[in-house]
Amino acid sequence: MDTTTDPELALLGQILQRPKSLRDVEGLEAGDFAQPRLAALWDLMQWMDGNRIAPDLLAVADHLHRIDLPGVDATWLADVMAAGSGWQPTGILSRMVQERATLRRLEQTGMRLVQLAQAGGDPQEIQEMARTEVDAASRSVASVTLVGEEIDATLESWESAAPPSIPTPWVDLNEFVAGWRPGALYVVGARP
Repeated sequence: MDTTTDPELALLGQILQRPKSLRDVEGLEAGDFAQPRLAALWDLMQWMDGNRIAPDLLAVADHLHRIDLPGVDATWLADVMAAGSGWQPTGILSRMVQERATLRRLEQTGMRLVQLAQAGGDPQEIQEMARTEVDAASRSVASVTLVGEEIDATLESWESAAPPSIPTPWVDLNEFVAGWRPGALYVVGARP
């Protein structure tokens, strides 16, 4: 199964194969899953991890058997596990799941906004309701940061936090290496 077409299955399948990879997932909620069965499986895995039970295939199958979810059986669980055979890290897959959930929420919000506009009424009121709806739908969208700004900030922090150095007795060498810095290795090759 292709992980690019269904990151939800791939993520849960990888966790079933490697339960410790669950710790690489941050900020994911059951509501981020499009399929209710996958959301229930995610909740179960979270519960198991919180109770110090490794969410591997056997333990999850045992707990799923106890709670009896409709449409969830050993064959379905094996399909989920097979979907996790890709090589994408669980952190990337979880971000993909969150991004798709945000897009679904924005799509639903867009449909509600169209319905509001078609119903008519005070344009100012509709505009304020639309703004509120969009803000609520995009709550999980991370702020956009320009790469150039990040690079500039990083370079400035490096320049301002330059480690202390010990000057060498040679002025030309000081200009080249900016003095000796603790933990640095210097190899000098020269003729006598």
